[in-house]
Amino acid sequence: MKNCGFIAFLAFVTIMFSLVFIPSGAFADGKTVEVTANDYAGKFGIGFHSNFPLSGISGKYWTPTGIGIQGFLARAGMGISLSSERVSASVTMLGGRFLYEVSEKSRVRLYLGGGANYTSMEAEYEEADEDSFFNEEDSTSGKGIGFEGIGGVEYSFSDLPNLGFAFEFGINFLQLSLEEEEYEDDKLNLHFTTSGTVGIHYYF
Repeated sequence: MKNCGFIAFLAFVTIMFSLVFIPSGAFADGKTVEVTANDYAGKFGIGFHSNFPLSGISGKYWTPTGIGIQGFLARAGMGISLSSERVSASVTMLGGRFLYEVSEKSRVRLYLGGGANYTSMEAEYEEADEDSFFNEEDSTSGKGIGFEGIGGVEYSFSDLPNLGFAFEFGINFLQLSLEEEEYEDDKLNLHFTTSGTVGIHYYF
C-alpha cells in the first residue's frame, strides 16, 4: 500500500537526520550519554506520527513543567481495482493535543493526553463500460470533528539521545457529516474506536 511506503520513508529520514546531528560526544571513547526525559524539556521535536492506516508529520514540544503540546497532519489513501470496477478512498486528518507527564524516569516518560482533530474523507466508485473505460458512478465526501484520549510512553536509547520513540493507546470519537443530499436522512455518523499509535521525534 502507498501508506506503508510513506511510513517507511518518514522513519528512514527521521533516523538519518538524527544520526547526522547527534553530538559527537555521545560515542566518544566508547561511552554513551545517559539521557532522561527531562532532557527534552524546552526542546522542540519533529518527526512522524502513525495511527494505522493514517500516517504523517508531527511536531511536539515539552515544557519544563511536564506539559506537552503536539500537532500533526496525517493522511491515508487506498484503492481496489478489479476487472470491471474500481474503488478509491482517501482520508486526511489535522489534529492537535495537550499532553501531561505522569511519571519520568531515566529515558522513559509516561503521559496522558487529549486532543481534537479535523477529518475529511473522499471516496469514489467507478465501473467499466463495454470498452473497458472506467466512468465515475458514485462518489461520497464528508467532513467531521474528532476527539481522543490517550495514554503513552516515550522512550530514548542512550546511543540515540535526540530520538524519542512514542507508543500510545487511545479512545477516539469521530462525528462525520456527509455532504451528498442522498445521505440527508443519515447526516451524522458517530464512531467510537480504540487505536494504537507510534511516533518518532527528533528533539533539538
